[in-house]
Amino acid sequence: MEELLQFQEDIGTKAFKRKVLLGRAVESPSSYSSGVRGGPEEPKHKKFKRLNKNRPREVPMMHRAAPCLTFLDPSQKIKRKAIRDPRFDDLSGYFNLDAWKNNYKFLRETRRKEKEILIEEMKKEGDPNKRRKLKSIIQRMQNQEIEQSKRDKEKEILKEEKEQQKGLLREGKKPKFMTSKERKLLLKAAQFEQLKKENKVDKYLQRREKRKRVKELKNKRNI
Repeated sequence: MEELLQFQEDIGTKAFKRKVLLGRAVESPSSYSSGVRGGPEEPKHKKFKRLNKNRPREVPMMHRAAPCLTFLDPSQKIKRKAIRDPRFDDLSGYFNLDAWKNNYKFLRETRRKEKEILIEEMKKEGDPNKRRKLKSIIQRMQNQEIEQSKRDKEKEILKEEKEQQKGLLREGKKPKFMTSKERKLLLKAAQFEQLKKENKVDKYLQRREKRKRVKELKNKRNI
């Protein structure tokens, strides 16, 4: 013991710990008894130190492999989640406008009832500003109904024309194709018949005459 203390004083405390104490810890049999039953357990994260600054660090041969970074390896295939938009995917089927309108035809009845409620509210409303707003909303709804009925009639005329063409082809005759002008005349005739059924011919003619007068006044002002 006295020799060790003398040796420590000669070489210094740090050198003494590095050469004597650490050397004994490595050579002691307790360091090899971790695998023996009943021996001291080895810590999970063991730090490996050099016994001498001129020696390489001693590490075990078995070590954990580094994880493979897939995003750095272009050859490795990655299964990506497919994102599908049902609006533009053929798997969702094809859009049938006629079937869609048939399924949601109850919306027209709902809008008609809403328009009637707004008309009743406009009649009871005393505030001129609110009354004006309600009137504009009702007018917009009526215009939408007129445009929708016009589109429906155009499709009906096209459907009848196609049926006539198919009938002529079955008979072995040459099909007749209508011009856009002829289609417009048929559409106007159908609209006029609808106005006659609803007893709105006079009102329609008055509005048409009014629009004509306004147009003439604008042309005179421009001159």
